[in-house]
Amino acid sequence: MIAEWLTSVLTPASVEARRLGVVAEAVAVRARARRQAKAWAPHLAACHQTILAACQAVASHGSVAVLGAGWLLEVPFDELTRRFDRVMLIDAVVPRAVRARAARVGGTACWQAHDLGGVLAALAGQKGAARGQIPAVPTPAPFPEAVLSADLVISANLLSQLAMAPRRWLDRHGADLDTQDRLSRALIEAHLAALGQCRGRVCLISDFEREERGAPGGPQRFDLLLGARPRVHGQRWLWDLAPRGEAENGLSVRHKVMGGLLASPTP
Repeated sequence: MIAEWLTSVLTPASVEARRLGVVAEAVAVRARARRQAKAWAPHLAACHQTILAACQAVASHGSVAVLGAGWLLEVPFDELTRRFDRVMLIDAVVPRAVRARAARVGGTACWQAHDLGGVLAALAGQKGAARGQIPAVPTPAPFPEAVLSADLVISANLLSQLAMAPRRWLDRHGADLDTQDRLSRALIEAHLAALGQCRGRVCLISDFEREERGAPGGPQRFDLLLGARPRVHGQRWLWDLAPRGEAENGLSVRHKVMGGLLASPTP
C-alpha cells in the first residue's frame, strides 16, 4: 500500500486526473498485474498477438497511435518501435516508467497525456451539485489530428474504462444508475465514432462482459459495453482479472475480451 501511494504521488498527471481518481486507478492496475502475473499472462499474450496481427494488415508503417497505453502491459512496445517510424503513446496518465521507455528509443516513440474520453477537465471544474441534482455532462472531445492520420490506431482495452471516473463523479452527485449508464453508453459511442473517423486501420481490444463467481445465487454477469457490440475481425478470449482471493467478498472475476481489426464503428 505504501508503494502504491508513493507511486501515485510521483506519477505526473493533470489536476483533473488526480481529482477524479484516474491516477489511483492506473497505479492499482499495475499493482494487480504484478500480483496476478500468472493469471493475467494468457490475456496479455492474446493482446500482443492481436496487435501484431493488426500490424500485418497495415500497408504503410509510418505511424501507430496506442490509445490507452497505460503501463504498456498489453502493448508489444518493442516490436512496434521496430515496425513503425513513429509510435505515439496516449493516455490520460502516462507513468514515468513509460515516459522513460519512450525516451530510450529516441525519436521513434513519443507520449502524450490526453483524456481520450474528453470529459475529465469539464467534470472536475464543475462545482458540487445538490444531492439528487444531476450536473451537466460535457460532450466528449475528438481525437488529436495525429491519431486520426495514423496508419494504425490501437484502442488498447480502453472502451469499457472510459466512464469509470465520470461514473464515480456522477455517483457522488447523486445520479442514479440509469443516468450513469447513459453517460457510459455515450462515451462508448463517442469513442467508437471517433475510431470510425481514423483514416488508417483500427485495432480494437476491449473487454465486454464481466462474470463474478462466488456470490450467493450463482454467477452474475454484467455487460461492460451496455449493449454496444462493435464488429471486430479477430478473436475472443477469457481474462482472469481477479482470481479468488484478489477480489472483494471472496469473489472471482473473469472478463470476456474481443480483439482484432475494427470493421465498423457502429455500436
